[in-house]
Amino acid sequence: MKTHLNLLPYDHLRGGLVRRRACQWSIVTGGTLVLVLAMGWSQRASYTTMSDQLKSLEVAYEPIQQLKTESVVLRKKLAESRQREAITLRLAVHQPVLTVLGIVSAAAKQCDGHVAVNTLAITRQETANRHAQNRPGKNIVTLDGIADDDAAIARFADALRTGRVFKQVSLRKTGNHEISAVKVRSYSIECSY
Repeated sequence: MKTHLNLLPYDHLRGGLVRRRACQWSIVTGGTLVLVLAMGWSQRASYTTMSDQLKSLEVAYEPIQQLKTESVVLRKKLAESRQREAITLRLAVHQPVLTVLGIVSAAAKQCDGHVAVNTLAITRQETANRHAQNRPGKNIVTLDGIADDDAAIARFADALRTGRVFKQVSLRKTGNHEISAVKVRSYSIECSY
């Protein structure tokens, strides 16, 4: 049984229904908006916390980055220094040919033209010892030529010794030769450095 009767016009009934649905949807939309804002606020708070942590870590990492940069620069300098050292050691081990030629020329000049050098050969003897791998072999200079007499050869060998470049100067052989009806002495001298 009906206890009441609705005599309002249909437009008024429809307006009430629309108002009721609008109110319901505005509550749902408002709740969703509040939820989204709460999540956004939470994300923003975690973002600021993480940003602060990142800044503090960057500040803490800055000295390490500087050390890394310095380490790279020092490694480059060390490599350059090792390269220069290797070049220096190679130059110290292998005396230039021009130096040897100059010493031989100066020794021949001290003999006042009584000694002539026909051939000059430089050979390298490697060490056969396995434990001496870092030690360089010795260089041997072989001088072949002619002289007026044995005294000139002896003065030439002494001049080579007094140059203090060669560790050992030894006369290997001598002989008699005749050049254009002039008798001369041939010689072979080995010098090691």
